[in-house]
Amino acid sequence: MAGMVWTFDTIEDLINIHNEYREKFENALNTEHAAIWDGIATELNNYHPAQVTCRQCQVKWAVLIRSYENSRRIRVGNPEGFLIRSPNRFDVAFYNLMRGEFWLPQGINDSLI
Repeated sequence: MAGMVWTFDTIEDLINIHNEYREKFENALNTEHAAIWDGIATELNNYHPAQVTCRQCQVKWAVLIRSYENSRRIRVGNPEGFLIRSPNRFDVAFYNLMRGEFWLPQGINDSLI
């Protein structure tokens, strides 16, 4: 479905559902990730009338990670010299929810913040 409009509620649910699937991602082969994303999309579609595909969830997740990393650089510095953009309302709203960095493999979180 091209042109899916992600609402705050839908994005928040995507983040929370992805967190529930964290261990599955960590223990799965890369070739198995599509099936996991399909499960996330199915679960998200159970909660919201706007239907999303697994690919749309993957793309939105990648955007959320980039937005989080941009916001983190703004807050803690940017010694790598990455291009920084002004955060939008979604970046601000979801920074704290993403801050736990649960989407990184276990053991990496402690060294980043």
